[in-house]
Amino acid sequence: MKPLFGLEHEYGLVAAGEAPSIEDNVFAAASLVDSIERAVPALPADNGAGVFLANGARAYVDAAHLEIATPEVSDPWEAVRYALAGDRMIEQAIDRRFGARDEGRPRVFKGNVDYLGRETWGCHESFLLSRRLWEVSPRLIPHLVSRILYTGGGGFDPFSAGVTFAVSPRALFMHHPESSSSMDCRGIVHTKDEPLSRGSAHRRLHLICGESLCSERAMWLKSATTVIVLAMIDGGLEPAAGLGLADPVGTFHAFARDPDCRAEARLASGGSTTALEMQRRILEVAETHADEPFMPDWTAPACREWRAVLDELSRDPRSTARSLDWAIKRALFERVLARHGADWESAAAWTDALLAVWRTMIPERPLTEPPDPGILLEADVEVQARAAGADAILRQRGLEWSDLPRFLALRRALFECDLRFGELGERGVFADLDRAGVLTHHMADVGNVSAAVLEPPSTTRARVRGEAIRDLAASPRGYTCDWNRVVSTASNTWLDLNEPFAPEATWQPLHKPSDAALPPPTFPEGPPADWGPYSRREQARLCFLDGSLGDAEQLLQTLLAEEFELPSTHCHLARLYLKTWNLERVRQHVAQAWELRAEAPGYVVARTLWLQILVANLDSRDPQPWIDRLKAHLGGSSHQCLWSMEPVLDDLAEWLELPALAMMLSLYRVVSGTDELSALEKYDWWTGAGQAHALA
Repeated sequence: MKPLFGLEHEYGLVAAGEAPSIEDNVFAAASLVDSIERAVPALPADNGAGVFLANGARAYVDAAHLEIATPEVSDPWEAVRYALAGDRMIEQAIDRRFGARDEGRPRVFKGNVDYLGRETWGCHESFLLSRRLWEVSPRLIPHLVSRILYTGGGGFDPFSAGVTFAVSPRALFMHHPESSSSMDCRGIVHTKDEPLSRGSAHRRLHLICGESLCSERAMWLKSATTVIVLAMIDGGLEPAAGLGLADPVGTFHAFARDPDCRAEARLASGGSTTALEMQRRILEVAETHADEPFMPDWTAPACREWRAVLDELSRDPRSTARSLDWAIKRALFERVLARHGADWESAAAWTDALLAVWRTMIPERPLTEPPDPGILLEADVEVQARAAGADAILRQRGLEWSDLPRFLALRRALFECDLRFGELGERGVFADLDRAGVLTHHMADVGNVSAAVLEPPSTTRARVRGEAIRDLAASPRGYTCDWNRVVSTASNTWLDLNEPFAPEATWQPLHKPSDAALPPPTFPEGPPADWGPYSRREQARLCFLDGSLGDAEQLLQTLLAEEFELPSTHCHLARLYLKTWNLERVRQHVAQAWELRAEAPGYVVARTLWLQILVANLDSRDPQPWIDRLKAHLGGSSHQCLWSMEPVLDDLAEWLELPALAMMLSLYRVVSGTDELSALEKYDWWTGAGQAHALA
């Protein structure tokens, strides 16, 4: 299968002013999206979040930060070109809005960590696959864990008591091998499965463990190597055979804290290995199979660059200090340390001492996240610290309490250097070094970044989307866009972009799908006997998301026969039958879930009510009584929970008129925990100022 992938860059943003609030930052981010929309042909996104652009990309505000998703691309050169085009659009938006003046000008950063708030943002990656996630994940994790040798963004351990360099700070926010959460309890492999296309042959892998990068070489290698590894897995190879890790998360963290590239990891099969050894073994498999038909046609040059960077890191990791983000930062930080009369050894002494002080002061608290050392200068805290023996702890390490302010000033200077490294515009440290000609990170054949601001890639559906946006943007009223469609609500027609490599698309009527029969299951004799009910339910969810509806139905019916968590199982079956427009079965299962609501947890009741509102809309009945019940239910306490409804949501545009569609999407975002309950207060049908039956 031809490669298809894309990147989503999350940008840190600080609005102008003395102490901007989160609301100020969100407003500034939204103003930049508005500026981009005014300069580049655009259509509003289906869900109201941001805009899709003529180059096939998307710009929006997500969770209080600015985000730009590249169009779908098919090679690493395009990936770099469109990532840089996103940077360029933001820089141009700031210049258009504020000109040369600094007053009111926000600062935008391509970074990965807020050290004071211990929050992270980064770069998400999406890849087209044919295999299911459970087949891919264990085979991919060894690569993701070890690739930070060249994909690490560099910076500091955000959970250090003082100052500790990190090859990949974002890696330290990953706490599970797999997870569906992107805000906390993150996983090395993200199990979100939102296909953004149709058919079981087109599955989407979404990764959130990577970082935003400035180096073209690092960006190129991250995309190229990961696409190659996934192509090998999709082709039936085992690129990481024998490299299963005893502790994937612990290994990820160890490699992230090891700028010398020597840390050893325990293998599940016994023995140990290093990140360099893991990468070399995976590379050797790629080189052996470079000419296989399932491999990208650019595999050979990618393997040469892959081998070159591993050779450089093997000789001396510092040899990459002009081409890889983390190594460039490490060299810069050492200059900051020297200017303050310090080095890594003295910084480590302070870090160790501060951790010992906190352990003495608050022995009952686990110090996975030590307090900010700056509070030790507050009079009352200083008294407590010194009474607890802080002076003796420092002297044991050759330090004095009187030198603490100087160390804290050093710490602030290092964090500021890290923040400014990826700042967009002329104030950015990386951009300044690049202009000075001291870096060697550029990749040949990246192409014209300025052209990529307006022109989509030519080899994927992004071209069809981009051309449609360019044609329609002059009169955008009545049009919306998503990755897999462009919709005209005025004429009730749409462009179907569910085929990822479609060379063209034609406008066709929006229609409701027929009552299709489910495909036969691939477990003719039933699921494996050792699958418990929770495993079967999770597998049914994954089957539903990737379009294997026959398998999903079979698994859910076994749960129904066992009377396993019946209200939830009925909701799962209702969701399944919505995909085939079998409304009779949908009504049946929603009604049964409602009858059994006394047995259900609050979040399942909330889902049942959402389904009741949907059925009322589909049946052209008044949904207001069900809306009122949902309002009373959610008002009592928090009953929000992540809910995988994406395939059904994609179909709602075909089933509902626009006002009802907006209602269902708004309610879904609250029920699934994406939005706060207060987000509904702007709607009359929620507050009681108007009635929802007019929407049906």
